[in-house]
This record gives sequence, structure tokens and C-alpha cells, in this order.
Amino acid sequence: MVQATRRHLTLKVPAIRDAHCTRTIQESLADVNGVSNVHAPVEMVVVDVEIDPAKFTARTVEALLAEAGYLPKTRNLASASVRE
Repeated sequence: MVQATRRHLTLKVPAIRDAHCTRTIQESLADVNGVSNVHAPVEMVVVDVEIDPAKFTARTVEALLAEAGYLPKTRNLASASVRE
């Protein structure tokens, strides 16, 4: 049995202001198949998430966050990083 490769994604999200924002982000991604380990620490203003690259790309996660009202800052290349 082949285990799926997970990728860690970090996106800068300037709209994270408080615990409510963190909770909303976590809840909006919690039930998405292929997304796991969602963290959105207020003090860092980022969203850390693990994705199954066979199901999602960074752009898909960006779209889900934008739909929840938390537009990632993606114009700056340093704002997003992906690693295996």
C-alpha cells in the first residue's frame, strides 16, 4: 500500500486578527478531504496546513481561504511556501 505524500503549505494571511479568525479558518478547512493539520496562529499572521497534492494545490487552498473571507497575500513570493 502506497502512502500519500503530504505537503506542508504556509500562507501569509494579513486578515488574521484574533482567535475568532483562527477558529473560522480552521472550521472552513476542517471538513475538506485532503487538507489536514490546519493552524492559524494570530501572532504569526499565517496559515499552516498540510495538503494532499493529488487533491489540492496551493491555489485551491488560497481560494478556500478567500471564500472564508481571509485572502492570502500571494503577490510576494516570500508569502507562500510549500515543502514536502
